[in-house]
Amino acid sequence: MKRLTKKIVQQQATLADAMQVLAEEADEAVANYNEAVEEAFSTYQDALARAHSEFIEPLDFGCLEEANAFCQDIASQLQDYYDDRSERWQEGDAGEQYQEWINTWGGMEVDSEVFFEMPEPEEPDSLDVPEIPWEEYQELPDSP
Repeated sequence: MKRLTKKIVQQQATLADAMQVLAEEADEAVANYNEAVEEAFSTYQDALARAHSEFIEPLDFGCLEEANAFCQDIASQLQDYYDDRSERWQEGDAGEQYQEWINTWGGMEVDSEVFFEMPEPEEPDSLDVPEIPWEEYQELPDSP
């Protein structure tokens, strides 16, 4: 065939038109999708903040502070007892075990901030519009 027939050229034009419509519809669809995802993500972030303020913020962490102070007070009393003992006792097995006991009480601390850090959700990626080469398709030559 030296040249494309009118029928083939017409089919090409019809397909190019359909591809152009698809490209326009894809632009609109992707824009709508990205907008919906953005709204959903915003709603999700709002829901996280509401849930945090409704359920987590009202918690009273005073008992943790009291427990921490209690442990430090006991450790201090144990340290006073340890300090009143002789150097020989302190350097012996009993003194070493007692020092470990002091360290256990003194090292016990609970930080309420660690328990309830609000998660930071990652924003979803938006879709990109696929390139539909309808113009290049439309301009394909009908002869060499």
